[in-house]
Amino acid sequence: MVDLSLDPEEIKRGGVSMFAASDGLYEDFKQVASEGGALKESVDTGVFTGVNEVAQAVERWEGAIVPGLRGRVEELGAFLAVYSVQHVELDGMTAELFAQYADPEVFPVDPGSRTTPAPE
Repeated sequence: MVDLSLDPEEIKRGGVSMFAASDGLYEDFKQVASEGGALKESVDTGVFTGVNEVAQAVERWEGAIVPGLRGRVEELGAFLAVYSVQHVELDGMTAELFAQYADPEVFPVDPGSRTTPAPE
């Protein structure tokens, strides 16, 4: 059986990082959207004719892509938050099922390569 034990505090920190990344996506793109929306009125389009396309792309990213990305990042954060609490029970089962079903050619696992040492 492959040992896939993870430190629950490390997992919890990963979840916290995902929620921080989600907030960062929103804050960072808010500035891009603000400046991108003003692009049409502030740029001489004589040489560069793609300003409207840039402004439309910014609107599409603000309205659909960034919220979708944030949702995925937050879902991962929520999963990590729950898993950090329940991982002890699930870890043994997951390791057993992984060893049983995972193709070692596709998922080579070297337990000695992890950065977090396995619990003793």
